[in-house]
Amino acid sequence: MSDFLAPHPIDNRTIHIMPETTIDRRRDVHEQRFGRIEGKLDDIGQSLLILARIDERNVNIADNLVKVIDTQGLHASRLAAIERSIPNELDKRLGTIEQVMPGLKETRGYVMGGIVAGVGMICIAVVALVLR
Repeated sequence: MSDFLAPHPIDNRTIHIMPETTIDRRRDVHEQRFGRIEGKLDDIGQSLLILARIDERNVNIADNLVKVIDTQGLHASRLAAIERSIPNELDKRLGTIEQVMPGLKETRGYVMGGIVAGVGMICIAVVALVLR
């Protein structure tokens, strides 16, 4: 058997026995250190959870951003199609229509017809009174 694996006799001259108060103090110091380490580990765990939530939000935002960009491209192509379908001389046509205003002409015709009818009825009533 090698010397490394052979049992060594205990030599009382080399053993240093510490007083119990020193051992207790060391144990207390180590317990405090371990307590602080556990607290820091809990803080790190909470920070990791927060980072995981933020990462999940970033993934959702990136997905939504892709959807928005796709929708924007679709709207741009639809707008281009609408612009192509509008006649070239639309401004001139709208200017002419706004100057003429067909709805106003029609309304004016009805109003004038009503006034003429009203004046006509009054004239007929006056003539009927005079002839009696």
